[in-house]
Amino acid sequence: MKVLSAHSASWDDFELVPLSEVERMVKLRSWASFRGARLTVERVWDGEGRMVWHPVRLGNPAYFASLLYVGPDTAGVSIAEVAEWPEFLGSDANYGGGVRGKVRLDRVEDYSEEFSEILIPGR
Repeated sequence: MKVLSAHSASWDDFELVPLSEVERMVKLRSWASFRGARLTVERVWDGEGRMVWHPVRLGNPAYFASLLYVGPDTAGVSIAEVAEWPEFLGSDANYGGGVRGKVRLDRVEDYSEEFSEILIPGR
C-alpha cells in the first residue's frame, strides 16, 4: 500500500490519484503542552527555516513549532491568557478567536499524535 500525504513539506511530495482508488483516509492531529495549555501543533520548522512534518527532534532548540490554541479552556488556562504570552500573535478570526504562536521545541512537552478516520466521499 502506498501512503500519500495531503499535507506535505514540499509540493514535490504530492501525488494526485483518482478518489476511486483511495482505500482509506486518515487525519493526523498533533498535540503538545506549553505552559500548562494543550495546543495543536500545526507546523514545525528546522533551524534553517525549512518546514518539516512533525518534530523529529522534539527537544532541539533550533526547531520551532507553530502552535494553535482554540478553547475550550484547558488546565485553567484561558484563550485570553494565551493571547498575552510573548510567543503568541493574539486572536485569529479564522479559528473563532483562537490564538497562534511560534515556540521553540525545547519548550514544549507531551507531544502526541491522534489519528482519525475520514469518510471517503461517495462511499
